[in-house]
Amino acid sequence: MAIQDEFNKLLSLLRPIILSERGGNLNAWDMRLNPSPGVAVLAEPCAKRLTEEIHTAFTSQEIGDQLDLLASNSNNLSSEQKTAVERLLQIHQRLKKVPADVMSDLSELTTKAINMHQQGKGTGEFEKLLPLVYEVILKTKEIAGYHGAGDTAESIYDAILPDYESGMSTVRLRAMFSRLRNHIVALLAQIKEKPEPRGVLQGD
Repeated sequence: MAIQDEFNKLLSLLRPIILSERGGNLNAWDMRLNPSPGVAVLAEPCAKRLTEEIHTAFTSQEIGDQLDLLASNSNNLSSEQKTAVERLLQIHQRLKKVPADVMSDLSELTTKAINMHQQGKGTGEFEKLLPLVYEVILKTKEIAGYHGAGDTAESIYDAILPDYESGMSTVRLRAMFSRLRNHIVALLAQIKEKPEPRGVLQGD
């Protein structure tokens, strides 16, 4: 089978996973539009189940073998396809280190926290969120442990950072923000020297 056919086979394998992911996104969006207890009763277990199914499907041996095949023949792929395969293989390998139930627990906790946050808007009762936020942090630290994180904050952050920004690290982030700091401070000083602009609703 030609390598392009193999890439198309990968897309076919991923299509049901992508549709499930979109279903999860719609579920989260519905919570934001309709932050009611009734919606939460359905949203939280749905998020947990969807995450578990997506995790199981994406970490399957079949998808892993297909990604390995494409990675070993990446010279025959376009640059965009090569980049996609590299990133998908990285995600696949990282997810395989974490049990599906751990990922689904985090999804359920996060969904519950979002729903509670939405319901708490305008009430000033956000302190009720703190125990749940603490649970989310503990679960995230547990996931970081599967990626070899130690006890330090930097080690934990480095362990989960690749899920959000591939190739980034706390050392690189510190260097980047250190370079930006002087420019930002200077810019703020210039802004403060200028007269305060009139409100957009003020007329002549």
